[in-house]
Amino acid sequence: MLHALKLIRKAGKHLELTNLIIPGRNDDPGEFRAMISWIAEELGQDTVLHLSRYHPAYKLNLPPTPSEALQKLNDIAREQLSYVYVGNIQIKDLQDTCCARCGTVLIRRAGYQVELKSLSKEGRCSSCGQTVICQ
Repeated sequence: MLHALKLIRKAGKHLELTNLIIPGRNDDPGEFRAMISWIAEELGQDTVLHLSRYHPAYKLNLPPTPSEALQKLNDIAREQLSYVYVGNIQIKDLQDTCCARCGTVLIRRAGYQVELKSLSKEGRCSSCGQTVICQ
């Protein structure tokens, strides 16, 4: 699977990854940091990463992913990746697209509501001119 991801990136195709965070299964900060390093090095820091909150369903009855765990993993991912989003939970500012250069909020999201804030028609940050690869 990792080789396939590298092939997609090498082909110049848009690539987004989703990681369902399950408590006690894949939420170890050290292992997560290693995964983020691999993504940044092999796929690029502009690779979009979605961190999804787990909810109990069907045969797995673990408690839902705590918001604190998602926030911590989000912080780790944003150390190396420019476009990280937290989903399946409402946490202020963790669904927004920010400029990778200056940090300006370009697109604000709240649930299914989307508001363009500082994004030009050409896909650039209105504050610093940085091209936004992943909108």
